Amino acid sequence: MNMSDVYVEYRVSSTTGSPNVIRVFAKVPRAKIEAYRQAQNDHASSDTDIAYNLSELPALSRFPHPHWRSSVSYPDALPAELQECEPAFEEYGMRFWRMKN
Repeated sequence: MNMSDVYVEYRVSSTTGSPNVIRVFAKVPRAKIEAYRQAQNDHASSDTDIAYNLSELPALSRFPHPHWRSSVSYPDALPAELQECEPAFEEYGMRFWRMKN
């Protein structure tokens, strides 16, 4: 079992033709994943599935837009340019960073 925190990257892009892409990174602590697993008695879901479930609503609710779509990936760490940056916000024990492309 992977015992590190899980990072989730949301790439939110406009479907209206605008070239704007926003990348939102969430750091989901290992303890939060394990607490969810125990509370839900969920031993089948992967760590990444749980991290996604926990972080999706806070991450995407901060950047609402009716014509946007997102893709998700699971990087091993924050990008180098965000390593020393303060998070854009924290919610439910998770940290979130935002980067525009």
